[in-house]
Amino acid sequence: MKNIMKRILLYFKQIFRLLLSSKMQEDAVWRDLKNELNKTEWMTGVDERRKIITALFEIAPDTEAKFVYNIEDRMFMCRVNIVNKFPYEEEEIARDVFRLTDYFNRTLYFSRLLISTRDVHYFDIVLHFSSPLLVNLIEASSINGQVYWHYSCARDIYQTFQKLIHYGEDPEVLIGDFLKTIKMRQTPQN
Repeated sequence: MKNIMKRILLYFKQIFRLLLSSKMQEDAVWRDLKNELNKTEWMTGVDERRKIITALFEIAPDTEAKFVYNIEDRMFMCRVNIVNKFPYEEEEIARDVFRLTDYFNRTLYFSRLLISTRDVHYFDIVLHFSSPLLVNLIEASSINGQVYWHYSCARDIYQTFQKLIHYGEDPEVLIGDFLKTIKMRQTPQN
């Protein structure tokens, strides 16, 4: 009987959240995001006015990256720089970077790798994840899963690009390794 009551209350809460105005829906998801990140005790910075949270996470041994989470245009978004200040002059590797980026953009769900130019000599690669606000309105705890997925994906993609840039590994081999990593993560361990 208790479980039935909990389900009914959850159902009414979901309906209530869906009936809120757009601004109030964004505010509700913003509160959920802050609550989820506060539970983790991570070091974060919060900009209430712009609805942005930043956190530093280790994406490789001795390498931290700034992850940015925000609510904007009825979307929950996460982004992190995967490659910083890569020189255009290294044409062969730059061509492989574009091939690898294209592959990831064709396979990632709700995510894009964006190449942004700093100036005429360098570019950055940014992993950008977004999901409709509706997903998080219906299930507030989904934010935690999305934050973890974005972090895991960023860590794996970062390591893939490092192998390409520093060791010159072939993009096709790196894609195969990436797919194995994803498959191993999805396979339950005994």
